[in-house]
Amino acid sequence: METGPCRWTRGPYIYELLPSQPLDFAGYQTLRFAFYPGDADGGGRPAFSILANEDPRALVKLIDGDLQGVRVDLNRRQWQVVEVPLTAFSWLESPLTSLRFFGTLRGTFYLDAIELVADRHFPFQVTWTGAVPDSVRPGDVIDLDLAVRLQGGGDVAATLLTADLSDLGGTSGVPLRLDAEGMHRLRTGLEVTRDDNGLANVRIDIGYTDGERRWQIGFDRAVVVVPCTDIIIYDDDLKPDWREVTATSVDIDPASDAVVYSGSRAMSWRANNLIVECETDRPVEPVGFDALRLHVHPGTAVPGRLGAFSVMFNGDSRNVVRLLGETGGLDIELHQWQQIDIPLSDLRLQEPIRTVRIFGDFTGTLYVDDVRFVAATVAAPQTAVTQDPVVDPGSFALGDAWPNPFNSSTVIPFRLQGSAHVELVVFDLLGQRVATLVSGWRDAGSHRSTWNGRTDAGAAAASGVYLYRLHASGAGQSLATGKLLLLR
Repeated sequence: METGPCRWTRGPYIYELLPSQPLDFAGYQTLRFAFYPGDADGGGRPAFSILANEDPRALVKLIDGDLQGVRVDLNRRQWQVVEVPLTAFSWLESPLTSLRFFGTLRGTFYLDAIELVADRHFPFQVTWTGAVPDSVRPGDVIDLDLAVRLQGGGDVAATLLTADLSDLGGTSGVPLRLDAEGMHRLRTGLEVTRDDNGLANVRIDIGYTDGERRWQIGFDRAVVVVPCTDIIIYDDDLKPDWREVTATSVDIDPASDAVVYSGSRAMSWRANNLIVECETDRPVEPVGFDALRLHVHPGTAVPGRLGAFSVMFNGDSRNVVRLLGETGGLDIELHQWQQIDIPLSDLRLQEPIRTVRIFGDFTGTLYVDDVRFVAATVAAPQTAVTQDPVVDPGSFALGDAWPNPFNSSTVIPFRLQGSAHVELVVFDLLGQRVATLVSGWRDAGSHRSTWNGRTDAGAAAASGVYLYRLHASGAGQSLATGKLLLLR
């Protein structure tokens, strides 16, 4: 499937490609196309998405989407090559019958060289050793010592190995040098200038030539950028980044001095049932934060018939935490300040936190003070020395995940005796599918996949034990299972 170049000169658009006959994804790795933004913009909420088979579940967003590194940049006025892994269309249960590009961009932009790229066997066996931090903070200065050994390849020549450190505030395209021991190595200091928290990657790209064509493949190490400070919602007053958007059945005094936990003021809520919701224009990325912490004094409050006191995030009923009567929640009979911590790892968050709603079935007056998102405690950059062993590609095997236990991401190696359709899936102990890491054809040899601790829906998986299962079906069938421990 290939077309181009295409040009749009108007706003909201739909461009659909239809193969002459249904196309099986098996044997293909990515959807690749070239994008040039021209003078296009999308206003306040630009959108550019791809939809397969008119199935809303098989949607990939290329502006503000969930796929790290898979996006278009409207501010970079040059041709951009975008590669969308076909695993991103995870709900496709039948061959491809349509591929739709659509969005809200206005102005002129261009698409070219739209194609499905065949899955290719990587010709080298790779050993990556070196110090890569598990977590860092903005402003940290870290020492990176990356070393990669390539073996095999036959007549295929590796032309260039480079490191991409841009996720942490460094540069991309930093060359690794071949030393006397046959290792491609990079030793460098790096100041983490990225000022927002979240997941980042240290990436090594390996370029090689095969015949007349040049290929490139990347290997990632996930690093958690941990925030340096808490994000305060209320402490003596509601902070400027937050605003009250809902206050139902409650009279709020935001500067009461009757009962104070810290500072000189607290919020008093005189309620007959209550709903209080705050919103921010700077959504909170939960990665690197341990909990939402609030301090509550029951005052004269009396629970009603339902006896409810809860917190909801992003207006999502799946992310409601009940605090009354729960362990670590509010004891209405204890007339003193009580600290309540809500672990963010227990939530099914699929996007940053925009709203926090507190609601309950109360009459009387209670007090709330010192409401904040608590940053995870990291004394110093926590560095793990990684080593991906070279494995013999002559037999089927599922390797041990590393690191294990893990808190940000883990790599699962496996090898195949022959070409096979492979499924590598993570399950919980109840046998429920949590994440599909690989689904498609792979050639004989060594492979690996990374799990970032998130479900197929994009939510952070809870701490606990998980099983990972490799099922390969080709000339024969093979099945193997391993165990993982995720620690948040």
